[in-house]
Amino acid sequence: MHVSGTSVSSSILEMLPLHLEAGPQSSYVGTETVQVHPLDHLCPLNSTDRVLLKVDVQGYESQVLAGALRVLEGCRAVMSEMSLVPLYDGQASG
Repeated sequence: MHVSGTSVSSSILEMLPLHLEAGPQSSYVGTETVQVHPLDHLCPLNSTDRVLLKVDVQGYESQVLAGALRVLEGCRAVMSEMSLVPLYDGQASG
């Protein structure tokens, strides 16, 4: 995990130059090793559960959703914070 100087810009993905131009305070201050597991492996759901999935993962949205196909079937709603311009290398576009 790339740790940013701001609490809102840390990400598994590398920042693009545009991100740093817009917010120089977001530059990296370190890295951390983290375990990554598909949400489907971590979240058991029952058919009676009423789930809202909120995804705020700094450009890693498509990977999170790809690992949550079973969970998504049980969700009543999904809320995702996404950038309209590319800020991270490898983030989904459009």
